[in-house]
Amino acid sequence: MDQKGFWSLIDAVNKEVSPEDTEGILKATQEKLLQLPLREIMDFHNQLTLYMDLADIPDLAAAATIINDGISDDGFTDFRAWLVSRGREVYLLMAGCCEYECGWAGWIYFQNKGRKFIA
Repeated sequence: MDQKGFWSLIDAVNKEVSPEDTEGILKATQEKLLQLPLREIMDFHNQLTLYMDLADIPDLAAAATIINDGISDDGFTDFRAWLVSRGREVYLLMAGCCEYECGWAGWIYFQNKGRKFIA
C-alpha cells in the first residue's frame, strides 16, 4: 500500500463513520484492513507509523497542549493518531502549519469549527 492507498482507506472510513465515533472509526478501519492481503496491512501500519512520527514536532505538541488544557505523552500519541485519522487534507493543514510556522490561525479555525480533540 502506497501513500495514496493509505489516505484512500482513511477517506473511505471517514465517509462511513462520524468523526466523533472513535469506536466506529476503529471498527471500520479494522474491517477494511482485514479485507486486504497481509503485505498491505503491514504497509498500512508502516504508513501510519511514518505519519505519526512526522507529526511528532514541538509546535504540534504545544498546540495539542493548548487545545486540551494540558496533554500527557500518551495523550499526544492519541492526538497524532486522531490527526492522521482525519485524513490527508487535515493532516497536512495542521502538521504542515506547525512544521512551517504559519502560526496558530489553522488551530484556531479548527477549534472554532467544533473539531476540538479530546484525549
